[in-house]
Amino acid sequence: MPVDACLEGEDLDLFGIVTHRLESTRYDDPPEKWASYFSRYPQARLPRGLVRDEQGQVSLERARLHMLMVGIASPLTSTRKRYKPVIFDALAALFSEPHVYVAHLQAAHVVPAPEVNITPLPETQVVGGHVATIDVTTHAIATHAAHCGITPEFVTQHLSHWARDYLATGPRTAELDLTVNGAPPTAGNPQGEQVAHEGQPATGHGEQSIPNVAADAEDMVVEPLGQDSA
Repeated sequence: MPVDACLEGEDLDLFGIVTHRLESTRYDDPPEKWASYFSRYPQARLPRGLVRDEQGQVSLERARLHMLMVGIASPLTSTRKRYKPVIFDALAALFSEPHVYVAHLQAAHVVPAPEVNITPLPETQVVGGHVATIDVTTHAIATHAAHCGITPEFVTQHLSHWARDYLATGPRTAELDLTVNGAPPTAGNPQGEQVAHEGQPATGHGEQSIPNVAADAEDMVVEPLGQDSA
């Protein structure tokens, strides 16, 4: 078979036999590709928060939830990548017990927006506009989630399951003795990528429909993730 006859995602080995290479997921891919990729390749380590069922499949419902969280963190620049573990930890802590999220909304006197519209946590320019920081306090993240239209009911029915699975499959940033000083890195991992440990917890399913929102709230710089995705 001539080389130009290969399909996308195929290679030719030394004997001219078509082989398939793993085409990893990227932050700007739709949730359908995330679910398909991690279902098709069981050897690929799952990002924290994603789970496989007894048949080894990742549900589209869970992939959509994960991409909602990716859309909030929007880890597309070097600055935002360093913040991603802290943002994900805060989101999981907020949503794992719905009453925690409700308490923060009440304290901030914030009512969730009527429609889901996921946007990245805003950056703040400091030091003469040369350094970008992100407010990663629980208050700021809870308020932003509400502005994105995430309701307590949605948390109860859906995001609480994602959050509990996320927390069950790895240490929180604080437990890694990380420094949050405007650019929090992950120990031994400057990209801040975290993946699930072996063995995935069971997940629940809600009844409220999940909006088909991919991580496309801004022009996303494509970042290959492969087996170390999160």
